[in-house]
Amino acid sequence: MYPELVRLRDQGINIWYDEGIEPGAEWEEALAQRIERCATFLYFVSARSAASAHCRRELTFAHDQGCEVVTVHLEPTELSAGLRLSLGNRQAILRYELSHPPHRLQPQEPMRSPR
Repeated sequence: MYPELVRLRDQGINIWYDEGIEPGAEWEEALAQRIERCATFLYFVSARSAASAHCRRELTFAHDQGCEVVTVHLEPTELSAGLRLSLGNRQAILRYELSHPPHRLQPQEPMRSPR
């Protein structure tokens, strides 16, 4: 699991990552159900996720469901025109530019989900 997800979970934020799909479950159905119920969809941008048709479908589904989307750029990544169009008006965190994020220096109140 990404260290960023562990940190958010440690702050009391309910995080679900698709590695939590039960064995034998239909992957697309389980994933779609979780995305439908999410308040914020985090899209971790890397060369692998940008090239993944699965990740792009998840992002499109989250957009279609009206989820708030926040992108976390883990590394400098060349985005296709379609992905730039999809992410162009979304909040983004350039994680790869933060060697020691200042927000980690002080404990913060856990964020509360509006849903």
